[in-house]
Amino acid sequence: MLVVRLRILALLIAAPSLLAACKGDSKNYNVNPQGRDRSSPTFASRDSARQLGPGDVLIMNTDSTLELGLYGDSIAAGLGEKVLREIRTSTDTSTVKGDGFGASIEKLVKRSVAKAMNHELTYAVADIKDVRYEGGKLEFIWKDGTKMHLFESTRSNDKKMSETFRPEDAERFVSAFRARKASRG
Repeated sequence: MLVVRLRILALLIAAPSLLAACKGDSKNYNVNPQGRDRSSPTFASRDSARQLGPGDVLIMNTDSTLELGLYGDSIAAGLGEKVLREIRTSTDTSTVKGDGFGASIEKLVKRSVAKAMNHELTYAVADIKDVRYEGGKLEFIWKDGTKMHLFESTRSNDKKMSETFRPEDAERFVSAFRARKASRG
């Protein structure tokens, strides 16, 4: 369980935009694009009813902690079902004992964390020049030519998140992205 908690903590540290979700509402939050030639990615609640359409693709990394999807004109990146399941279990407020101030704070924190973790970053396909799988890494390039740092955090086994996708899944995502870009002109 300690490894799970450390993994979740690492993901939290790697995604400073998660702080925006702690404001307590379901609005979309834009992440600062640092003045580059692109729009801001959106940090919003995961669409649990979303279906894959023609040409869409959804992949997960090897341990199902991250998912990456191409949906229409957007790319969405978020925590995988494995992590979300672990978070739901560890943030279950029904296990909180007592009804005093401490118990109230614990429930508030658990609800806030659970809500924040059910969010994803969404990028416009138009803002991304290319996606490639090279040297065992899935890489994204902004339309201004700079490298995105979407999966650059390091996991406990000294691999970057960008290196934890199966080659066949990464190649499938790259192919779907390039087909989408070609069809949009």
